[in-house]
Amino acid sequence: MKVAVATAVALAFNLLPASGFDDGMSLLSVVLQNRSKKVRLPSTEGTEGAGPILIPLTRLRGNATGASWRNSSYVGELFLGRPQLQRLTVTFDTASGQVILPSSRCRSLACLEHKRYAPRASTSSREINADGSQVRVPAGARTIRRDAITVGVTSIDHGSGRAYGDLIYDRLCFGGVARKAQCANLGFVGVTNMSDAPFRDMLQDGLVGLGLAQLAANPIFHVLSRLDLPSGMARRFGVFLEADGGELSIGGLNPARLRGDPTQLNWAPVHQPEDGYWQFALAGLRIGNRTISCGRNCRGIVDTSAAGLGLPSSLHATLQSTLGAASCSGPDIYFDVKAADTTPAFSLKLTAKEYRSGDCEAMITATDLPEAFADVLILGQPLLRKYYSIFDWETRSIGFGLAAAAAEAPSKIAVSHALKDEDGVELPILSTLEAEALEEEVLRREVLAADTEFTVGGMSMQAHALSVLLLQVLIMQVVVIFILVAFGGPRGSQESLRARLLFSPLGVALQCWFGVSLPPNSQLSSWLLAIRPVPAAEAPEASECVVCLGVREEDLKPGCCRPKWCKLRCGHAFHQECISQWLPKVAQCPVCRSNIFDGKRQSPAPPPARSEGSP
Repeated sequence: MKVAVATAVALAFNLLPASGFDDGMSLLSVVLQNRSKKVRLPSTEGTEGAGPILIPLTRLRGNATGASWRNSSYVGELFLGRPQLQRLTVTFDTASGQVILPSSRCRSLACLEHKRYAPRASTSSREINADGSQVRVPAGARTIRRDAITVGVTSIDHGSGRAYGDLIYDRLCFGGVARKAQCANLGFVGVTNMSDAPFRDMLQDGLVGLGLAQLAANPIFHVLSRLDLPSGMARRFGVFLEADGGELSIGGLNPARLRGDPTQLNWAPVHQPEDGYWQFALAGLRIGNRTISCGRNCRGIVDTSAAGLGLPSSLHATLQSTLGAASCSGPDIYFDVKAADTTPAFSLKLTAKEYRSGDCEAMITATDLPEAFADVLILGQPLLRKYYSIFDWETRSIGFGLAAAAAEAPSKIAVSHALKDEDGVELPILSTLEAEALEEEVLRREVLAADTEFTVGGMSMQAHALSVLLLQVLIMQVVVIFILVAFGGPRGSQESLRARLLFSPLGVALQCWFGVSLPPNSQLSSWLLAIRPVPAAEAPEASECVVCLGVREEDLKPGCCRPKWCKLRCGHAFHQECISQWLPKVAQCPVCRSNIFDGKRQSPAPPPARSEGSP
């Protein structure tokens, strides 16, 4: 199904929600361009346990309308928060480095069709910035200075898309018993908006990145760096996949899942570890007795989220012509691995039975990656079902050994649906609806508490709000009559920008005459906003409208007029209908958070200094 979490992005400082500064050139993960010099890492609580941590995985396949080998995900359970837990299903992805989860604040279809994490339903969660510092909300503030993130995602099977999110910190545990080495206090991305493609095709709720630390925005967001493993436990994890399930072992390998002697594994050093991917150099590719060169910097990236094998287009065409017509037979495929100087080279072999699906289709897909990755092969589930794979993040090396056959392996792996403490007591778990209901109750109590603390001119906040509302209704009636009379006539599908632009100075004058400050979250406030139309020749790309991500133009029927564009005082452009729907809810620019009344944007904080030796 999903082959890779692609296109890395930069953090957008002091913005809420996220604004995309997409670099468009990186692959498979999230990268931070401005890194903090110092990060204070909170301690991890819990009790220690012995032996590797075994996390059961189950294989999910697409429904009848999209069932194929491409819709295949191996998922485990993730438990978040305290004192009551929230449970989500996640893919443990070796081709990314952070945790990405849908948040209750996300109302897009892609989020609503999955389980979501409600931050305020957990007493241990907090909003954080990229350096791990907590987001501060001053009393009475209309804007929040915080870091947010844009994640570009590419699936070679289901297309590309984007996700926007906040940075959150909470306690995460991976199924089974809540041992210290099995849980971590961790920063992650709480997605607040995501595109339909490819997220609606995802069978899992979120991703847990198990790539190297270079793929994470900061060590506080990197799972492997945050796990508090005992001193005697190896800094490595193993992946075992079979037809219907699998197992992730953290802190070492599980010999029961390996065929043969664990000391006889074939090891390859991580190639270009500064990239952050679990990749190794390849000497070439062999199909039967035919050797095919795959480029000067040919390398394979191990991707547990990839349902098949991904090859560059030219190499894929050669392979398809060699394999011939679709059948259940075919030549063996060899990936010749370049090992370290002290170890011999070896090959990873796949037979036709292993690289063809049940309907005999070759599980091989052509990739269209940036030029920097022209020689990259994506090695996914077909290879991982044959070879037990070990990833050592201390020595930066990858080991391969034949996985135990179904008859040799222990009985089917049991998937846990509960989290227990050290005494075996099952901890309470909230459903998504229960968590969101609890979150709404927490927010309601906070609002009521804030209302009782403030008065305006001796008047309670409730009375003040009522008086302002009545005044708004009166002024609104005058405004509507004025606009209908002055700018009446035939109307298109969208409101006239000319009316808003000409009426803006009158709105400012009204505030001065009546001596009141109109609340920003009102329909009147958005109508009084000084905006100007954007000429059609200067209209941006559809995807640059961060409110709809270009969906508004995609949904137009043939022959319909394109949506009009307009600019706010700060200079950022949006579809007219999109910004009209946005401003009544949040009276700030969706990109730079400028206040709509004065158009002033807050100066961004200077980028943190880079520490010596940091990636």
